[in-house]
Amino acid sequence: MAGISEDDTVFIYDYLNNKLKSVPVYGLNTFAVVNTYYHPHEPYGLDAYMFGLKLNSNMFDQYASYIVYIGKENPFLQQPLTPLVWHQIDSKDFPVLESDDEITSLIPVYNPEDLIKGDNFMAEAIGLRFYIQNYETPDNNKIIIRHLIILDSDSNMITNVVHGYFEGGMLLPLSSSIDDNKEIFQWVGSILKNEPPVIFDFSSEAFSCRPLFQFIHPLHEYFIPRCDCRH
Repeated sequence: MAGISEDDTVFIYDYLNNKLKSVPVYGLNTFAVVNTYYHPHEPYGLDAYMFGLKLNSNMFDQYASYIVYIGKENPFLQQPLTPLVWHQIDSKDFPVLESDDEITSLIPVYNPEDLIKGDNFMAEAIGLRFYIQNYETPDNNKIIIRHLIILDSDSNMITNVVHGYFEGGMLLPLSSSIDDNKEIFQWVGSILKNEPPVIFDFSSEAFSCRPLFQFIHPLHEYFIPRCDCRH
C-alpha cells in the first residue's frame, strides 16, 4: 500500500486509558474489499477497492478510544489525560474581551446576533483556567454554540474560540462531577510528542470524525483522526 513500508509499525493508542499496543507491519496480512459507495458495475477497477492491514480484533476493547498511527516511531507521549469538571459561575466572572480580540470559529455560525447569552461555566486543570459561555436561541433556549476561553496562570488568553455543530450533530454535556457511572466528555492533556496539549469533545457530528483535538495555543490549530464516517 502506498506510503507504508514493511519496516513500519502500527501503533494503536487508547488515549483515554493511556494504553499503547504495537504490531510490526511485516507480520500483518493485507486485504481488499469493494467500497460499498462505489456504484459502477463489475468488473471492478482498482479504484473500486479499499485496502487495509488485517489486525486481530482481540486487540481492541469495544469501549476504548483509539488513534492509530503507522510509521517508524511512536508519536504518542503516553501521559494520562485530565478530565474537565465544570462548575457554574456568575456572568461577571467570565473573561472580558477587548474590542480587538478575535474569536475563532471552528464551524460556520449563522446569525449569531440573534442568539442570547446563557449560563457560564469554569474548569481548572494542568495550570490553566477554562471558561465556557453558552449562546442560546431566544425562543426555546436551545444551546447553539459555546464560547471557550482558556487563560494561563498569568491570566493571559491563549484560546478564544467558538464551538458548535453541523446538521445532525449536537453539543456534548459538560460534566459537573467525576462519577464512574457517567461518561466524561471534555478532556485536556498532551497526546502527541513535541506538540502542545489538546482539549477535545465539545460536540458530536453525524457526518464527520470525532473527536476534534484542538491544540491549546493562540493559533487554534487542531487535528481530527481520519475515519470512515459515511452513511
